[in-house]
Amino acid sequence: MQFAERPELATPGTDASAGLLDFTRDDLMNGAEMAVTLLIAPAPVFFVMRPLLRKVLTPESRAPALPTAAEVSHHGVLAANGEVLAEAAAEPRDKTPAWVANARSMGETQLQTLKTVGTLVEENPKQAALIVRDWLGNAA
Repeated sequence: MQFAERPELATPGTDASAGLLDFTRDDLMNGAEMAVTLLIAPAPVFFVMRPLLRKVLTPESRAPALPTAAEVSHHGVLAANGEVLAEAAAEPRDKTPAWVANARSMGETQLQTLKTVGTLVEENPKQAALIVRDWLGNAA
């Protein structure tokens, strides 16, 4: 028994009889997708990037004006009537924040403790080794 001859299967759109402008439905859909993409792609450039670049590249015309209270700074106090009153001369104080002083004192305490432990280890190396072995044994 012999099988029947199979008809030639051609891929859609590759017919020799089809003309150059005979588009299939898939061709039209692909073209429409590309057209929409080409129309939408420049939108972020024009609506987002252009204003940002314009704002960055143009120099400011003048400096922003400060209110008079901001101009007084630490040289005086602004009274209710708008006059500047000089502050009383305060004694100079330590400008380091409290947390820095606290950290410094904790560091000095830790350094002193490390020095004390170091001298004890140097004076009694065998006992220090036994203590470290005991710590390692308890940890396991």
